[in-house]
Amino acid sequence: MTPVERARGHETRRLWALAGGLGLMVGFLLLGLEAREGHMFAWDRAVWRFLHGHELHAQGSVFDRVANSMLDSGGTAAMVILGIALVAILLRSGRTQDALFVVTAGTATLALTPLLKEPFERAELKYSFPSGHSAASSALVAAAVIVAWPTRLRWVALVFGTLFAATLGTVLVYENWHLPSDVLGGWCVGVGCAVVARGVTAALARGRRRLS
Repeated sequence: MTPVERARGHETRRLWALAGGLGLMVGFLLLGLEAREGHMFAWDRAVWRFLHGHELHAQGSVFDRVANSMLDSGGTAAMVILGIALVAILLRSGRTQDALFVVTAGTATLALTPLLKEPFERAELKYSFPSGHSAASSALVAAAVIVAWPTRLRWVALVFGTLFAATLGTVLVYENWHLPSDVLGGWCVGVGCAVVARGVTAALARGRRRLS
């Protein structure tokens, strides 16, 4: 591949990333404005009733205990462990820029999510939108997929990461911690932070290379 072709490929990826980021922003705003107005989408209420209705009937079951464990500590602990392990693997492989990207994406998500809860607060559910658990898990998954994409592990990261984020999001609704739209809003924040962090760290790396 010639330098010109590589440059065109980088430009195409940047445009796709920009389009994806704008789409996530629009989706988040649509969900957030609906939450702030105190409204619920029909699908939002239907999914919540379906999942939480099963939780009421399954109290005390093995599945219910597992779901409770995920929210009490399991989900958060798993994210912390996976995040630290991912950064450690990248550093050990000499991929310092990718490790910095993962840390930046996680830090940005954790810092931004609480700031968004106030302006998009639901009247009946305080600090519900967006879901912090969903934002953190999706940021971790998006970062893992991005750094794994050049390797053979990209599909493993994509499949298992998506299953992890989807399972945690389902449990959040099942246990009545959040509405489905809260989870979707959190996913928009997490993936959006990962996309922006990737662009920022890549731009900084290009700047350092020009100066060296």
